[in-house]
Amino acid sequence: MLVGPGAAPGGQQRLRGHPGQGRARRRSVDGRLAGRAGPAELHDGTREPAGEVRGDAAGGHQAGLPDRTIGRGEAARRIGRGRPHGSILHGVPPRRLCLAVSLALGLAPCPAPAQAPREPLRIVVVGDINLARIVARSYVVPGRGAEIFAAVRDSLRAADLAIGNLESLIFDRGTFTDTALSPAFAAPAAAARLLADAGFAAVSTANNHAWDLGHAALLESLRHLDSAGVAHAGTGPTVADALRPAILRRRGWTVAMFSVTAIFNYPDLTVRGHPAACCVAWADTLALRPAIQAARDSGADLVLVMLHAGIEYRDVPPPGVVAIAKGLIHAGADVVFGHHPHVPEGLGWADGKPILYSLGNFVFAQHRMWTNRGLWAEYTAMPDGRRALDVRPVVAGMQPRLAAGPDSAATMEHFRAITDSLTRLPRTRARRTLGRHLTPGTGRE
Repeated sequence: MLVGPGAAPGGQQRLRGHPGQGRARRRSVDGRLAGRAGPAELHDGTREPAGEVRGDAAGGHQAGLPDRTIGRGEAARRIGRGRPHGSILHGVPPRRLCLAVSLALGLAPCPAPAQAPREPLRIVVVGDINLARIVARSYVVPGRGAEIFAAVRDSLRAADLAIGNLESLIFDRGTFTDTALSPAFAAPAAAARLLADAGFAAVSTANNHAWDLGHAALLESLRHLDSAGVAHAGTGPTVADALRPAILRRRGWTVAMFSVTAIFNYPDLTVRGHPAACCVAWADTLALRPAIQAARDSGADLVLVMLHAGIEYRDVPPPGVVAIAKGLIHAGADVVFGHHPHVPEGLGWADGKPILYSLGNFVFAQHRMWTNRGLWAEYTAMPDGRRALDVRPVVAGMQPRLAAGPDSAATMEHFRAITDSLTRLPRTRARRTLGRHLTPGTGRE
């Protein structure tokens, strides 16, 4: 419940409340790593891949965690020296949010492990990134790709880890680009380097466009990301590779990022029974639970899940998506970040842990209501076990930027209204696994 108003910078409303309850499961840093085929890790101050970490979560070859850490070098050390984009509002309760330039959700402390990391960790997560179609034609192919992220590059690099959902394949087709209405999204090969230069440590790749150009293009896309030093999760040469997380290390923390999809661009909307089942991680908590447990046993301090699900352009998630997201938390995730609807959706909770159902667009050329507004999430983990989620508005499009003034206020008011509406929905139980034909979402974009 809200306990009192205050004044936020810029004259915008600021409200404070009690923190929600939270808890996190922790494990020791001993054990084997559920590795991935191909480079999946970056290190402090470099853009070089760390080499391969191979293994089998269920046994197989033993692999140790790397000695170095992942990050953005000196820029990442700005944490604790002030935030670049507005105030932080701490202690917002699960069922109410605050209207301001930014929001923060203070979660209760979790029991700290015996060897806790000594520094805070700040992770930035953004929504859908489509570097194909008009973005490719207008910026990437003409050699102007650096302009895409120009307004947010410093902010992305200032984070300890920056993560986004890569909605387009990366496929070398020379100067050819898809039309504005093409249902297949394939960005030029240079797109991978643009993501690395912008500051992205990792991207999720399990989504409804993962199979747009078939098996060979899926694997080529991952090779381009590997060459650029951008870690990835959600797709791979086998389903076991697709279900393995990207393992990211920074400031003494080990973060496991999983990526799964519950929507697919084929008539039955599922990879089950489709050739893509070989290589795309489906949102099946029965399969994900042991993978999350293996990551914990291998030393993961935090588990993030990127969930591609929902109904396009609808700002309230359907019950099936709510059930899946809660199931992912019950399976061991610390936080779930959703995408696919292309518009912002609200905030939910399971076991005291946050679920952002849709971050909306980040780099995407669309012109429907709210498709040009997205969310920028900052998840901060403290060494004493406290967690905070800070949500800020972005102006999405071919050149995203952090919103300010009326743009910020309108997006945050919309976000608050959607979140409030989620508390009035019928109670939805977590879904432990997905049935073969359950399709909780629609859409082609």
